[in-house]
Amino acid sequence: MLYQAHPQAIPVGGFRMIDNGEADDKIIAVLEGDPLYGNYREIQDCPPALIERLRHYFLTYKQVPGVTPPQPCEITHVYGRDEALDLIRRSCEDYRERFPDMAPRLAAISNSGTETEGETRSPADKPR
Repeated sequence: MLYQAHPQAIPVGGFRMIDNGEADDKIIAVLEGDPLYGNYREIQDCPPALIERLRHYFLTYKQVPGVTPPQPCEITHVYGRDEALDLIRRSCEDYRERFPDMAPRLAAISNSGTETEGETRSPADKPR
């Protein structure tokens, strides 16, 4: 398999995570064309052991054993592709509203070639 310089990630779902009282969702995506995970399109396609491993990682990755006390965080639920795509779309909208001067810069560096001046698209927004 030949890997691209700008690989495409395919969102399959996510974790609704609350970290220190704030929303901190984690999008789960697979690399398009990946020989092991590339056929997954929904979080339900992933083996339960993989989901549990990811859940454990996101609940513990900030902790340094013996140094960092556990932080109050939880995963309230796991959601599928449609909700992940909606979250990505809303996050992109929020970003464009907060940083309007960045839209032309993002369009200039995008590899999709489908943006117009002042408009950017996330990989999740691209037509399939």
